[in-house]
Amino acid sequence: MSDMKMGSIGLRYATLNASGMVTGGSLVDPITCECCPTSAAVTDRGPVVVYRGRQEASGTKPPEVDPSRPTVRDIYISRMEGERWTKPRLVHADNWIINACPDNGPRVDAHGNRVVVAWWTASDDQPKVLVAFSGDSGDTFAQPFQVDAGRGEGQVTVVLLPDGRSAIVGWLEDGMTWAKFVRDTGERSSAVSLGPAPRHSRLARWIANGDKSVTAVWTRKVNDLPIVSVSRISF
Repeated sequence: MSDMKMGSIGLRYATLNASGMVTGGSLVDPITCECCPTSAAVTDRGPVVVYRGRQEASGTKPPEVDPSRPTVRDIYISRMEGERWTKPRLVHADNWIINACPDNGPRVDAHGNRVVVAWWTASDDQPKVLVAFSGDSGDTFAQPFQVDAGRGEGQVTVVLLPDGRSAIVGWLEDGMTWAKFVRDTGERSSAVSLGPAPRHSRLARWIANGDKSVTAVWTRKVNDLPIVSVSRISF
């Protein structure tokens, strides 16, 4: 949502009652990436939100936004404690300096105090899909590891499995939709293809079933036509 005072795109939060009326709200971060979608999950310590932030290479927020000026656009997390959002923290310092919005937001999922975040970055001109786990509701994250083959196009998705220490990650690469099973130790399966993906398509959405499988909904391409598919995937 636009924050007119700051002249930038910021991340805001609002609460609604059962009648749909807005009963409260606040600003989570006044300056964020313009188009990258956000993602949220609920931990035992409160809801968390992850998003692509925006700041100067010096590590400070620019007082005014100049669209032509390169800025660092890495992934941040904030958690609601009581009625206040914590100060946003980096999930990892990719240090991706870019003067445009990549339209590629992160995804987060949580069980208890276990959190997983997956995202795409192209820092150092090296595109990659990264995954990082947290055991303290997002206060800290282990070192992320890469899951794609080095040609990832992003549009990531992730679901944390009931054990809290493994997840299924999805992404686009080479015109295909891919999925991979990963553990917080860095162990990962071979990538599984879900078929050709239409250009600019959003990635699958996973729902954990509690039986070592997920239900996946994604867009695939059949005879150059986009088709929405549903499948149960076991790893």
